[in-house]
Order: sequence, then structure tokens, then C-alpha cells
Amino acid sequence: MNKHIIQLVMLDDNYISYLFNIDNHVMYNKNHRRPYIGVLFEVKGQSYYAPLSSPKEKFFTMKNDIDFMRIDGGKLGAICFNNMIPTVKSAIYPINIAKTRNQQYKFLLLKQIEFFNDNEIAILHKATNLYKLYKQHRLPVRIKKRIVDFGKLEVAAKQYKNKNNKKAPRI
Repeated sequence: MNKHIIQLVMLDDNYISYLFNIDNHVMYNKNHRRPYIGVLFEVKGQSYYAPLSSPKEKFFTMKNDIDFMRIDGGKLGAICFNNMIPTVKSAIYPINIAKTRNQQYKFLLLKQIEFFNDNEIAILHKATNLYKLYKQHRLPVRIKKRIVDFGKLEVAAKQYKNKNNKKAPRI
């Protein structure tokens, strides 16, 4: 079995704003500063990425759920599977950790990648399982309330790709 490579990337603000206008559960991008993890899986040629949340005090007491995973018990933040989105290639920018000037942030990113590599199977399973339950209309109501509409976003991503064939500016 080939090793799946999970990467940390940034997504273009214009793309995130476009998707937010379709579904307001899409997480705000913080001016190109929110990292995303992916590729989690692909659907009809669209790669799915999930936003990461910075470490927060509340993550220490929150439990992992169908749509949420603490990174190292919350010390390194969390993966927000309920807000994972289909992407277009022109909106994806790899993070160059070596060029990250803030040493504390650089350390955080390196520790997150280590966690992702150690927990790859669980991460990929959680992402695909959530998507499958969503498509089968089998999600608990409490989860359904906070999840993006994958179907609408897939259509929107395809339309965005067709409208914006030019490469977005580099960050």
C-alpha cells in the first residue's frame, strides 16, 4: 500500500471568501494565515482539505468527535473536519516551513506534521467517514448543524475552477 502524504497548505483568501458566500460554515481564512491539512480524500477530481485551529484552552477538555480531532490532546490545536472543503489546484499553496521566521510557529507546524504522520490512518478514516455519513444522511443532528454542505461546495468549486482558470497571486 502506498503511503499517503498529508501536507500542510494555505488556501487563497479569494477562494475561501467565494466558498463562504455559498456556505457560512466555511472557516474564515485569517488573511492567508490559516493552515489546512490534506489531501484527505478526493471526490470527482476535487481534493478535500480541512482547516486547522490554533491551540486553545478549551481543546484540553473537549473530546474528539466524528467531525473534530484534537492534535496531541489539544496542545497543538485541532483539525476541523466539519469545515473541510473541496479545493481547486489554483487556490492551494504549500507552506514552506523552512522559511517561517517565527520560531514558535515553525515548531508548532513541525510538531503538527509529526502528529499527522503518526496518526495518518485515523485522520484519513475520520475525514472519509464523516463525508460518507453526510452523503448517506446518517449524521447526528448536533453534527449536521455545524457542518458545511459538501454538495453545494463541490458545485461551487467546479464553477470557481471554470471561471478562474488563471493562477491566483502567490503569497
